[in-house]
Amino acid sequence: MAALQRLMTELNDLQANPQPFVSVNTHQGDYYEWLGNLNGPEGTAFEGGLFEFLIKFSKKYPSKPPKVYFQTPIFHPNIFPSNGRVCHSLLNHMWNPNCHPRVIIDYLIELLNRPEPEHGFMCEAADICLISREEWFNIARERTFRDAFG
Repeated sequence: MAALQRLMTELNDLQANPQPFVSVNTHQGDYYEWLGNLNGPEGTAFEGGLFEFLIKFSKKYPSKPPKVYFQTPIFHPNIFPSNGRVCHSLLNHMWNPNCHPRVIIDYLIELLNRPEPEHGFMCEAADICLISREEWFNIARERTFRDAFG
């Protein structure tokens, strides 16, 4: 019950004081799943794209970190290509029960601004990004036009 109350409070706060270029709400009325939209940050390969993401909280939140997934396909070294799961230390070993969803969303924006291929999944995007940032940027930009413009 404490998790649900905290999630309700945190969602209300995010909606009352929204982050720029981000919207979030419950997914089908379930406070343990939030569906959000994020506009690709200016100056990135994702600029102009609209990316849908899902945050899944466990009943043990905030003791256990949520899982975060991009629903919109995205070519990114820190996002698993098959299911959109986000790889970030905050969502794993660096999790702290004092973290709030606002911080998670800030990290999503930061990942789009500054990919971390050295800490990413072993996937095509990470490999290309490590070899040539420019080539990765061009592919990510092309896929953003294909998948995230609507």
